[in-house]
Amino acid sequence: MFCKNNYNIKSLNNKQNLIYNFLINRLPKYTRTFKIKSFKSKKKHKIQKALLTAKFIEYNTEVCNFIIVDIDNRNLKLYEIFELLKLHNIPFTWLLHTKKGYHIAWALEHPFILNPKYQTESDKKAERYAKYIQKKLILLLQGDPAAARLKGIWRNPINHNSIFYIKNTYELNELDIYIHEFDSPEIKINNKKKIKKGAEIFHNDPIFVKEIAAEILENPLKLQELSKGLRNSLIWYLGMLIAKPFQNLKKEEKITAWHTQILEQIKFYNSNLKNPLSQEELKEITKSIFNYYIQKKIYVSLGEYQNWSKRSKNEYMKLYRRKKGIHKQTRKEQKNTNFKKVKQALEEAKTIKKAIKKAGLSRRTFYKYYKEIKKKKESLYFKKIKEIISRTKNNCKFTKSIHLQIMEKIKKKKLHLIKIKSILFVLNYKNDNDLCIKRRQTCRE
Repeated sequence: MFCKNNYNIKSLNNKQNLIYNFLINRLPKYTRTFKIKSFKSKKKHKIQKALLTAKFIEYNTEVCNFIIVDIDNRNLKLYEIFELLKLHNIPFTWLLHTKKGYHIAWALEHPFILNPKYQTESDKKAERYAKYIQKKLILLLQGDPAAARLKGIWRNPINHNSIFYIKNTYELNELDIYIHEFDSPEIKINNKKKIKKGAEIFHNDPIFVKEIAAEILENPLKLQELSKGLRNSLIWYLGMLIAKPFQNLKKEEKITAWHTQILEQIKFYNSNLKNPLSQEELKEITKSIFNYYIQKKIYVSLGEYQNWSKRSKNEYMKLYRRKKGIHKQTRKEQKNTNFKKVKQALEEAKTIKKAIKKAGLSRRTFYKYYKEIKKKKESLYFKKIKEIISRTKNNCKFTKSIHLQIMEKIKKKKLHLIKIKSILFVLNYKNDNDLCIKRRQTCRE
């Protein structure tokens, strides 16, 4: 059944009414719809009007009714798609023609819930299985791996040139076709860990744009190895990464940086592609980047910090310190700060275990600075004892005997630093007169 675009509900014939009713029964009453390719608004519209006016619809919002594949490649001809699907005995429910390629959809006979609030265990299993099947279909039809998702925005088949086979509805196991790369025996790693069937091979055809962007920033020659399906998303992502450091400038400086530096770099990456994007596609991408750039809403990153290269890590840390106003400490400054932390923790905490927790340092570093503090306190103690003895003209046996006893205990490591504080408090008199009175009393006794 062939459906021409731009028709009203009144002018629908019996066959077209069947298509209209088929979609209404499988789509929610309210959903996000768009007349132009700009998916910014979160407003929902009635599906009855949307099917007649909108060109883009959000599918599988709460319940998964369709599995859709985006073929972003004009080289794959229509008869080739028919032949492939006939071989595997899974003809489509509808096929839609776009400017870049095709959208192919398969309607599910028994849909399942996607909203995690209401999902059961069987729904979760069905979701995983459906994603696995979608990946297989993408690999078979040379589809866009970046569009490997169940919930998403695709084109409205009524307002585009499309072919329908309404009777073609499927169970999930009927769509589970055999592909050698997926259904080959499980791959072992180090004879211990195992990977799911075909997962490694599918991800080698790179889906994760962040990881690819990090590699391309270091080596732009890898742009030539890129597949066609990832061009739009990758150039958009690279443009966002390029514009990110300039977004906090003033308006005038921003605009000059945009025209002089950012646009030139985006064009450079596009020109180095094997099949560069057209000027119309590039304008759409730069418009969206420019909107994020002016509004200061660029929050993109290069994926996990562990997977970054040394160069990207150093550049990121420099920008982060500038923003936060953090001054990178030298080795001496870091030692002084750690020394102060340990000293403060020892004064406040009663035990060493509590002091380690309070300092927020590892056990090894804590004891490193603890030994230094201990040595300094011991040296200060000896100095104070010498000062006390030097202040007294006639050296008394009482002060000498205490001094010798403490010295012996410290050498044998029987005396702790906490005990030295109390002894120092007794010996460290405020005035020399008090010390002399105490000396006379002890000598008379």
